[in-house]
Amino acid sequence: APKTTHVYLSGILKHLFTACLGKLEWKHFLVYIIAQFLGAFLGAAVVFGIYYDAIMVFTNRNLSVSGSKGSGHIFASYPAGPVSIQEGLYLQVVAVAMLVLAVLAITKLRNHAAGVELAIIAFGLKYDYPLNPATDLGPRLFTAVAGWGMEVFTYGNYWWWIPVVGPLIGSLISAFLYNLVIKHYHIKVVAKMEMLRFRFSKQPFLGAVVT
Repeated sequence: APKTTHVYLSGILKHLFTACLGKLEWKHFLVYIIAQFLGAFLGAAVVFGIYYDAIMVFTNRNLSVSGSKGSGHIFASYPAGPVSIQEGLYLQVVAVAMLVLAVLAITKLRNHAAGVELAIIAFGLKYDYPLNPATDLGPRLFTAVAGWGMEVFTYGNYWWWIPVVGPLIGSLISAFLYNLVIKHYHIKVVAKMEMLRFRFSKQPFLGAVVT
């Protein structure tokens, strides 16, 4: 389903992060937002068309989010069990901030953030692990007009805005922490790592390329 593509830094989070760092103009960021949501909406429509017969058989043609025949979670995230709005928002913010910083630790510092992947997955087990506003809200909007109705927004004490706002806050926090803690030091760290590799491999030192 469309909501299974959140496990890497992509989409709105990537563009929001680069915009916060001044590497992307905000007008281009708005274009990316529209494209992401439109793509997710159309992707949900394609999935619905492909599995239409199976969904209708499973739900007895009664499309809903709740109950034993609930099928809304195929397209968007919903809380699994008793999860409060406060807890859901907290988990989303922390999980996304950890994800972005982990990606930076691996790509910028050429390091391996051991254990971070499992920690991030653990944060997402209670709510289908959305982490991307576009691939959650886009399909949710599609289900609202495709037969599931307004329940996709009211279910879980109006849960729908958590997977939208939480990742954006988490991405902003990670951008702030990156500028504060990592950005001004990773050049020296990468250069030192390249020097160590040169000494052990006895290959010509080409220098660190830092973007």
